[in-house]
Amino acid sequence: NPSDIVRFGRIVNEPKRGIGDATVALIENITSDLHVSPLEVMQNVDDYPVLSKKAQALKKFAQMWTDLQNASLKMTLEEFLDYLLDKTGYRTAMQALGEEGELRLENIEELKSSMHTYEESAEEATLSGFLEEISLYTDVDKYEPDQDVVMLMTVHSAKGLEFSNVYLVGMEQGVFPGMRSMDAKDDVEEERRLAYVALTRAKKHLTISTTSSRMLFGMTMRNLPSQFLKEIDSSLIAVEKKQRPFGQKAVSRAPEPVQSMFLQRQMTAQKSAKPSPSGTIDLRVGDRIRHKTFGEGTILSMEKMGNDTMLEIGFDLVGTKKIMANFARSKFQKLS
Repeated sequence: NPSDIVRFGRIVNEPKRGIGDATVALIENITSDLHVSPLEVMQNVDDYPVLSKKAQALKKFAQMWTDLQNASLKMTLEEFLDYLLDKTGYRTAMQALGEEGELRLENIEELKSSMHTYEESAEEATLSGFLEEISLYTDVDKYEPDQDVVMLMTVHSAKGLEFSNVYLVGMEQGVFPGMRSMDAKDDVEEERRLAYVALTRAKKHLTISTTSSRMLFGMTMRNLPSQFLKEIDSSLIAVEKKQRPFGQKAVSRAPEPVQSMFLQRQMTAQKSAKPSPSGTIDLRVGDRIRHKTFGEGTILSMEKMGNDTMLEIGFDLVGTKKIMANFARSKFQKLS
């Protein structure tokens, strides 16, 4: 929305483009007086002498805005997200922040899961349609205990609140506890404290769910049940479905080692290894790789998809995950 002056103020200098608060205030005054959009002001910046010192920066931003608008009409939503992150310089800015920035980028990448689901279900997938769909949200601040409604919230926002029935979803390794926290004892402890908060929000009934596979960061992943579930007294748990698909055990039993689950497939795959169709990435079925996040694993299968290749990888610690080769190229290295 080129006329949304509030959001314009949030993005025009993020990351830094030399367009400060004083310049933004001038643009806001012009848009208010002349009833034009900020985009129109920047496109015709030469008509406003008061903005002459920042003319080049404003013209560059206006051109970027136009390029993004055009790209959104031609690309899929997932392609457009990558294009936007690179075109705006936001990806580079976040990478410069180190671990904090990487975490922010992971949160942004998770949008791809929502985009993928939306594109599969929508008759005509558009950016505006997607934005309308995800704009539906629940405001915890307006929660009234007497209302007969379902409240959707994060664990953090649920602190201090109690409910008769609580549904805790996604209790899986890599989700809760999160993948980033699993390498550090202090981080796992913080996640454990947060899990305690979640579990104790229920006054009568608590339902905890896991899934055999889910889409995260645009990739299909198969995660083991959360380690926190094994710390709950088994006498307090009623398991509704004991056998999970893909050979994973119920939460009341210890999960089988990942390598033993996929050993037969790996041996078969190595015998029928074929050259990688993924261009510059020299990979074959049966190769061992090391991923920055998921650790070591074995490539179980490869499937050509457009200009990319879908890799199915059996990781030693976190199970099987499907990853697009070009997307993950900078995140793993070949071991054998």
